[in-house]
Amino acid sequence: MISIRKTICFFSAAVFMLGSPALIQAANNSTVHSAQWLMTGGARSAETQDADTPMLNPAGSALMEEGIHLNLSVAKVNDDTSYTNQDTGTKNLRQTDSWLYPLIALTYKKDDWAGFFTINIPGTSGGGKFDSRGHGMFDYTAGLFGGTAVNRSYEYFGALVAMTVGGSMKISDSISLAYGLRQLTSVSEAKARADIVDSNDNTIYTLVIDQKRNGKGIGHVIGMNIKLDKGLNIGLHYESEVAIKNKVEKGPTDTVPSVVNGAEEDDALAAKFEAGLSMEMSKKMELAADFSYFFKNGIKERPEIDSSKYQNGMGLSCALLYELSEVLELAGSIRATSGGIPDEVRYFSFMNDRTNYKFLGFGGTYKLKPDMKVIVSYGKYFWDAGATPNDSIGHYKVQQDTTMMGFGFEMKI
Repeated sequence: MISIRKTICFFSAAVFMLGSPALIQAANNSTVHSAQWLMTGGARSAETQDADTPMLNPAGSALMEEGIHLNLSVAKVNDDTSYTNQDTGTKNLRQTDSWLYPLIALTYKKDDWAGFFTINIPGTSGGGKFDSRGHGMFDYTAGLFGGTAVNRSYEYFGALVAMTVGGSMKISDSISLAYGLRQLTSVSEAKARADIVDSNDNTIYTLVIDQKRNGKGIGHVIGMNIKLDKGLNIGLHYESEVAIKNKVEKGPTDTVPSVVNGAEEDDALAAKFEAGLSMEMSKKMELAADFSYFFKNGIKERPEIDSSKYQNGMGLSCALLYELSEVLELAGSIRATSGGIPDEVRYFSFMNDRTNYKFLGFGGTYKLKPDMKVIVSYGKYFWDAGATPNDSIGHYKVQQDTTMMGFGFEMKI
């Protein structure tokens, strides 16, 4: 006889992973999907003038013009995910709901120092109804009962509120330093339902999941900017690992210890290091490049997968910016990553820099006034989201089609 507790526990964990803080690794740990980030593919880690500089190159904020700088930005994400059963070849498409990444950056620059405050809310949401057979998570669970899952649906939501407060200071004509304190707050909810029936369509069991979890953690941001000459600048910054303690506020059943109300679990957003280069090619053209290194420490490993498969990851970005006129600037970029997460886990790691992907971005900025401009950008990810592990939700290949559109506004007061 199948253990009801074990089945609910498995299904609950599988559904929750879709909207959980663990999936918030999706935020790249950079949490800086501003409109400019999409336009330049994350290559602006040596930026010193735009209002979102504290999020990209914290120490570069000490080189900004004096005054108050404000950036308001939002990135809209659209994601289509398809599941292909490796054994039968059956393919199903799930449309994930669109979601937004709002961002605010505020900087006050005075003399040789600057203070900054940033907040960004990367998240994910979606769901679907499956009237036909073919979705691994439901099929696997129904198989444990010797039946078939019908009337299936699920929905999930996960968000991370990343808030940073810090400052920077020029210590010489060429070097500036920065430090920031970051608080991460995670919120996630997941719901699922399925009727499991036998060969005569008699209901064996009705599975209902409804859960919510919250968590918090504190991390550090350290930066250095090196200005070599008038047209060459280097930006360096390190974001520490952030340990997040999640607490179950609403569990599917009090008989499942791992998801009972009040239960706690540890998660973490892994550390990363970025080095950026900005070079003036001419009076109208700028080249920007970035190298990112993502540490595996902090990634929550799954016990059924060999720990040696978890590796550190890295990414490379390159962007070209061209000033078309006094009010209009255009940019194009490419980014590629070499991920450190095994295929079996990438299924639970959407939009993570630790997966292998390529990214193309382009866009432009338009000056409304000398101290005010708008930004419009577009980016597309090219990747294979990996395969699900055989011993959990079936042998499925997962593919994603992800696009992002960004709109931003910035001004100097």
